[in-house]
Amino acid sequence: MDHLLSIRAFVAVIKFQSFTTAAKHLGMSPATLSRAITSLESHTSTRLVNRSTRHVSLADDARAYFASCAEILDRLDREELRLAEQRNTPKGVLRLAAHPLAVETGLSQLVDEYLLATPDIRVAVTTTGEPLRLEQGNYDAAIYPAFLVQDAAAICRPLIRSSSVLVATRAYLEASPPVPSSLDLTGHTFINTRASKWDSEYGSVKVAGISLPYNARLHAVMNECIAVQLALNGYGIALLPTRIAQRYMESGRLVRVLPEYELTDPVAELDIAFVHRRTLPRRVRDFVDHCVSFFRESEQPDRRVSPRSRKIVLTGLRDANAEDAAILEHASR
Repeated sequence: MDHLLSIRAFVAVIKFQSFTTAAKHLGMSPATLSRAITSLESHTSTRLVNRSTRHVSLADDARAYFASCAEILDRLDREELRLAEQRNTPKGVLRLAAHPLAVETGLSQLVDEYLLATPDIRVAVTTTGEPLRLEQGNYDAAIYPAFLVQDAAAICRPLIRSSSVLVATRAYLEASPPVPSSLDLTGHTFINTRASKWDSEYGSVKVAGISLPYNARLHAVMNECIAVQLALNGYGIALLPTRIAQRYMESGRLVRVLPEYELTDPVAELDIAFVHRRTLPRRVRDFVDHCVSFFRESEQPDRRVSPRSRKIVLTGLRDANAEDAAILEHASR
């Protein structure tokens, strides 16, 4: 007989002063209830309940034991209720990993809108571009390229699939050698956001599916945040996801290089990733749905963020390494 069930049976019988009423309350037969009491008495080697044909009462030697059992069950029930409320009500801290691409495509606005909808939630954001294990890093979710998420049980829902575009400031292009259609970047600085591990296509970019070589005087590989700042500071020609570059081109801060060509590779990817669990917290489920909705609607103009003090805890901020920071400082002079 289950020991916890026997304790529940014992406490119910004493509270209701009836085997029949206690059995109905617990959803079991009177015979099963009686066996549970007998099992507990055998376990404790103590008579716990005085039985008669008309009356049920607590045995004198069991009074302290009954008080302890009732207190334990009450605490257990309260904790189980708290866990159920926590699972079904968005509360607590959402621990989020964010790729630099997410930072450049509206992370702060996304989090602001989520916090407005969930006032009892706080968000702790860690930005990184390295391969990620959600469970190892104790993250609830990650706005990250799926190919960098290494958890076997991770579920990744797509948010962004963006082509790439070559951009630079107008001032940089006017002061630099022209870029021919052969994509000869001799004399130029080329800023890239591709992974720093090169494959057999290193030194090329695909134009309409065809790989063309380039010969830049300096090839700088940066994360999206640093690449955008370097481009805006006139440091060189940047290969950026169109999703990021579009707003800077619309404002005139960046112009497209070789606009007659469509770059089909690399494609920037961003997903919302989480590890599947049988009891996924409500805050995670709501955040995943919010991300999908936000990026689906983010192409609409004039999405505005309401003013609000953000409850965002930034930890482990790694938007750029020391070399990136040094280059950025040099470019801003």
